[in-house]
Amino acid sequence: MNSSALPSLDPTTLLFTISLLGFASAAFALSSARAIGAGQVGLVEWGQAMAAVGGAFLLFFLRGHAPAWLTYVAANSIVLTVPAFGWLAYARFFDVDPHRRTIAALLAFGIVGPVAVHALGSGLGVGVFTMSVAMAAFLAMTGHLIVRRNGWQIAAPSTFASALMLLLALVFVVRAVISLAGAGASVSMASDRGHMAWPLVIGTLFVSGATVGFVMMVHDRRRRDELYNASRDALTGLLTRAAFFEAAAAAQALDDEPYSLVVVDIDRFKDINDSHGHRGGDIVLAQAARLVLRSIRSQDVAGRFGGDEFCIVLRGCGEAEATQFCERLIFEASQLRVQLTDDRSLGFTMSAGHATRLASRVGAGPVESAEDLFERADAALYLAKRGGRARAVAALTAAAPVGKH
Repeated sequence: MNSSALPSLDPTTLLFTISLLGFASAAFALSSARAIGAGQVGLVEWGQAMAAVGGAFLLFFLRGHAPAWLTYVAANSIVLTVPAFGWLAYARFFDVDPHRRTIAALLAFGIVGPVAVHALGSGLGVGVFTMSVAMAAFLAMTGHLIVRRNGWQIAAPSTFASALMLLLALVFVVRAVISLAGAGASVSMASDRGHMAWPLVIGTLFVSGATVGFVMMVHDRRRRDELYNASRDALTGLLTRAAFFEAAAAAQALDDEPYSLVVVDIDRFKDINDSHGHRGGDIVLAQAARLVLRSIRSQDVAGRFGGDEFCIVLRGCGEAEATQFCERLIFEASQLRVQLTDDRSLGFTMSAGHATRLASRVGAGPVESAEDLFERADAALYLAKRGGRARAVAALTAAAPVGKH
């Protein structure tokens, strides 16, 4: 299909349309940033990118009615900031170093060509080449970052965004190669508007599609953060009781994998609250939770059962490994000093009980549930308390709760 099949798509009209779409997309991104607030993670930078689209294409639209330095050099300079701001937006979204020196080097390289065309009378291909290489580099960096951080996920906003960036990077690579072959003038913004209908249609789809994709990623991140926060105890950052048992049930469903459940709490925690107030108790709780998180592996699960009691699932660990874990945790707790104020600190100890899931055997009945395992570990914790505290006890094979602690 050629441009004659699109008689109503006048390139000049499309330039103005993309300009309006850029400003509208900027307003959408910035209003979304205000609505989300502190969690906007890159929406401001994306809004700046779309505002640059609006400004650059407005200058392109004015070509022939304004000085060439404004509608060619300045316009192309602004165009270059679009993928630069886009890269900054994604770098902030993923919390990575934006490599500002790389950004500055690509911006400088990209604008050299248009400046040479305007000031030195170089061929239009020079401007097309440097601009295309810089644009391709920015887009490829952004697409690679998205893939590296999120991977390829079916129907995910990140997959749409990364595919869009990498595809457009390829388009600019092809454009750079064509410019080297001497065809730069035919694909340049500076001439031959009869060949611009389809590229401008693609540009229109990119501006709208890329904005929708980025905003969807931000909202998806926000939704996942809200779900994450809902499953976490506000004081300690550990899983809530309900979320912990959901995770424990997932481990319990793996019939062939051994695992141990540990119940641990702070010795004489009521005395700490009585002596130092609830604020002091909260500081100790938070410190103990950090110790638990530092002690477990990535595949393990830790939660706050309630009060000063924590629960831990040790995946793939039998009784011997669970004993070693508890003894190490108890020792490290005994070495800590918690700073309550500038001149006050205190130490604390912890006790633990642990139970290992009984092996699944043919004819042995159902696999022991996480709740049953907790009851045995909790009974073992009681024995550790009764035995003098600051120690770990392994649960008996079929122990029942023997009291409160």
